[in-house]
Amino acid sequence: MATIEGDFYSWSEENVNKVQEKPAKYELYDESRLLLYIGSTGNLSERFKHYLSTDFDGNPCKRRTRSYKRQYVNTEQEAKRLEEENLKEYQARYGKLPSCNERIG
Repeated sequence: MATIEGDFYSWSEENVNKVQEKPAKYELYDESRLLLYIGSTGNLSERFKHYLSTDFDGNPCKRRTRSYKRQYVNTEQEAKRLEEENLKEYQARYGKLPSCNERIG
């Protein structure tokens, strides 16, 4: 499974405010570091600040987020491609998508 290598960041206003305004693929994790969601965006700072201000758009699944990983890339298209590849890999390995992802594509 091609999850992002590297650091987990605690889901907090302080950390969200440090996120760069760049395209990225990201992963959301619960308190036991179970992968909840794989996503991508053209502007990670904007996406995470939106999640913070709306409590994840009221999504009870994503509200379980306690940490995240992120991988900055050059373009939104590259981020989307990585997201789709990782979702397919996860589904092939576990027979389902992460609990907060509804579908591929």
